[in-house]
Amino acid sequence: MLNMSRQLGSFAQKMGDYERLIMAIATNDVPRVNALLSTAIRNGASINTITAQLIEAVQGLRSTKGFTNFEHDLSLLIYRLGGHSLLYSLNHALGLPSLRTIGNSAHFVKITPTFGPVTIEEIRMNIKKVILEPRALAGKLEKQGVVFMMDEVAIEEHLDYFPLENKVGGLCQKHSGTTPLTLQTYKSALNIVDKLRAGEVHFGKEMAVVAVRFGDEKNIYPILAYPTCKGETVEDMMALYTFLMDAWEELGEEIFGEIRNFATDGDPLRRKVAYKMFCQEQLPNTHPLFPILCNLRGLNLCTGPKQILQTFDWRHRDIVKCKSRLIIMQPRDSTLVRRPSGMCVDAGRVVNPTFLGQCLLLLQDHDANSVHKLLNPDDPQDVPRAIDLVEAIIAVRNVEVPARDVELVSTKYSVGLLGHVLENFTLPFITPEFSLSDQIRRLSTCAHLLFIHFREYRTQFMSNQLYGDTQCTIKNIVFSVAKQQLQDPDANVNANEDGTDPLEGHFSFMRTAGGHNSAMNYKQGMERNGWACAIQGVYGRWPHLHKESRRRRITRTEQKDHLNSSKWNADLKAINCDLPDSWASGEIEASRILCAYSKLSPDSG
Repeated sequence: MLNMSRQLGSFAQKMGDYERLIMAIATNDVPRVNALLSTAIRNGASINTITAQLIEAVQGLRSTKGFTNFEHDLSLLIYRLGGHSLLYSLNHALGLPSLRTIGNSAHFVKITPTFGPVTIEEIRMNIKKVILEPRALAGKLEKQGVVFMMDEVAIEEHLDYFPLENKVGGLCQKHSGTTPLTLQTYKSALNIVDKLRAGEVHFGKEMAVVAVRFGDEKNIYPILAYPTCKGETVEDMMALYTFLMDAWEELGEEIFGEIRNFATDGDPLRRKVAYKMFCQEQLPNTHPLFPILCNLRGLNLCTGPKQILQTFDWRHRDIVKCKSRLIIMQPRDSTLVRRPSGMCVDAGRVVNPTFLGQCLLLLQDHDANSVHKLLNPDDPQDVPRAIDLVEAIIAVRNVEVPARDVELVSTKYSVGLLGHVLENFTLPFITPEFSLSDQIRRLSTCAHLLFIHFREYRTQFMSNQLYGDTQCTIKNIVFSVAKQQLQDPDANVNANEDGTDPLEGHFSFMRTAGGHNSAMNYKQGMERNGWACAIQGVYGRWPHLHKESRRRRITRTEQKDHLNSSKWNADLKAINCDLPDSWASGEIEASRILCAYSKLSPDSG
């Protein structure tokens, strides 16, 4: 390197100032040369001075201080994904900020672990550390739509020692309340082991995470993470929800606004809690929402405290997966079409695998092999494949069949009616060209079609749970639009953002942060919760750095369950959506479909 600088000095005597500067940049690999040049220019340095500084940087006599926000975030991302060793290497090779440098400016999220039963004090502490402090530093204290999300992620079943608290973690919160978890003596550890052997306490096999999301932001804020053995009762979950609502009312409601809804993936326990807590009272006619929603004929106006609702992620078992299983007929799933009675959709007409397969074979793009794959997928939980099946069913109604084949014509009409139900539910979530008004109109059509058939055939049409989950999802989206029109009419509302998909993305970052070992125990899960928040924050600020999952792209139809909200190019402003008109249009469309495809009367409801 010294020889190169000497050669540069001899060439410099024969060249002009600008040529010497260009030669200095082209001949040597100067880390962060852009920062050096910008600093020199800002200080009014001459060409000769800048060239001398470049030579000093090559000789190791000068280093540039001061980093951009992008460089800070890039170092933080490298540290969380690659570890300290990789950051150290890139710090010395490329001049990126070191760990100490980013530690002075970055806010590292640390969630309070749960030992024993969940307490409201833990939730308060996490709200302060995870939400209030960082958002106050960032100046984000405006009121937005507040959504609470809850889901679980699998963890390894063993105990972990937390030295800061001097406690043992990893036991389920339900049954560890009577077991001292502080390691005061050797007998304390033996006592925990004896309780485990006796079955009085259990390992947490999953980590339940409660997170908060604001408006249309991509970042989420985990405020609770506890190990669970899945032994909680309805009363336990109601107490937890009460803790969450009370803590938010105390610390966050005045700053960020009221909770709009609790989102979940359709867990049976939380479904029971939903109907007990969030469907207990009619919307008062004195409430500001009532003049907007009272004109939506047939809409259920039952809400919970402060008009909080429960919603279910449309991608999960409550909507698309469950609907597809109604058709896919896996042997281990006791679904409607698997049983001999099948699924009633039109005046007692049964849609079963045989009739459905006959109709799908009429499509030009399908043969016996492809139809078999649609009806019998390797993974019945695969949402993209379920959407493929839904789209195939929708296409059946456009197929021409011989009028003399009365049986096939009748079957086609029944399958076409089912296709209308599925179409009007799935398209609002996977069609970027749909405006908010289009989404509400389609969902209204689906709600009315479901009501007419469920009222007529009850569980012969679909299960009670599936019907309730679907209607709750539609109802919550309508309420969300009405609430946004009151709070901030110029903000966007997108049906695709309803549910727990951001929390699932958070879990994927937690797995990614583990490097070659994506598994984790409770202690590692608590650490990775904070890491995932940092990774998510960097990707939110610099989205071009994020290599999105293959399933999140829209170039293939089976990826539509994870559409990015940035792909929507239609009008999603709440102020431009006429709720009564869109809802009524959906009702009219449902009546038209029934008249065209069904023997049921639109007035039967």
